[in-house]
Amino acid sequence: MKRILCFGDSNTWGFDPRFGTRQPESVRWTGRLQHAMPQIEVIPEGENGRTTLWDDFMGGCRNGKGALLPCLQKHCPVDWVLLMLGINDCKISLGLSAKEIAEGVKVLAEMVQHSKYGPNGNAPKVFILCPPAMKYREDAGIPWDFNEHTNGISRELGAELEKAAAQLQCEFLDLNLFVQPGAVDGIHLDAEGHAKVAEAIEEKLSELL
Repeated sequence: MKRILCFGDSNTWGFDPRFGTRQPESVRWTGRLQHAMPQIEVIPEGENGRTTLWDDFMGGCRNGKGALLPCLQKHCPVDWVLLMLGINDCKISLGLSAKEIAEGVKVLAEMVQHSKYGPNGNAPKVFILCPPAMKYREDAGIPWDFNEHTNGISRELGAELEKAAAQLQCEFLDLNLFVQPGAVDGIHLDAEGHAKVAEAIEEKLSELL
């Protein structure tokens, strides 16, 4: 059975901005993907606020670089690693460009490619996902560290992440072709969004596997 590690942020964890809680497994895209593809094992490893390489004001284990290898070691052997990060790197307080954010994802992808946590001590394969671009509204009453400028940075991520994936010769999928964030905060997926993400990833994985 193939094992797929889904390494991401709150949209992988399943954050529901309506209540500040976690969506049920049956709603989350990782749970839906598992249900649709019982022939593989889907391993959800999402963390609210996770960035690629950076620590920020939220504190805790938000730095993806520090968490990635322990996750791989814990779940070894892993056939594929799905990286869906970048939105939290857009935060005002970090001041990063889309190119710098893509470089962060690239560092994580290279860590996977240079690891021995795949089958038979080889490296897992990498699948980079571009998260849906933000439509954050400052008047929504939810005080995230974003604004219209960071929305614009998130819209530039697809092209930069596609370049990074090409350089590393790994798989890439731009989720902006399939889904937009939910209307509550313009950042997090709603139930319909999770369903569309799961469907898009299932179609791509079916080709790869």
